[in-house]
Amino acid sequence: WVHRGYRETADHFLARTGFWRRRTRVVPYDRIQTVVDRRTVFQRRRDLASVTADTASTSSLRGGDAVAIDVDGADADRLRRALTEALLERKDRRESPEWSGDATDAGDGIGPQS
Repeated sequence: WVHRGYRETADHFLARTGFWRRRTRVVPYDRIQTVVDRRTVFQRRRDLASVTADTASTSSLRGGDAVAIDVDGADADRLRRALTEALLERKDRRESPEWSGDATDAGDGIGPQS
């Protein structure tokens, strides 16, 4: 378990896996598209889960997503909720008029100019 882990920062989700080839995946919250909580039969017996922060990158097709593997069940539920909330918060921010350039303030170099 020493070689596996995850961390949540203010802007990113990090997941570390591997023994011979250690990999650290860094995913900004605004790149996350879905959050998946998966529990195999063996994980359910030990109250563990794997939480995946899925992105639209081509590496995710080859299993390159950021995955927190064998996380305690309660921590996995909390992590899934936290990532989902961060995903929705960033989505709302992207859809706001200030972010999309629909704001009527001119002169900041962003959005339509009159």
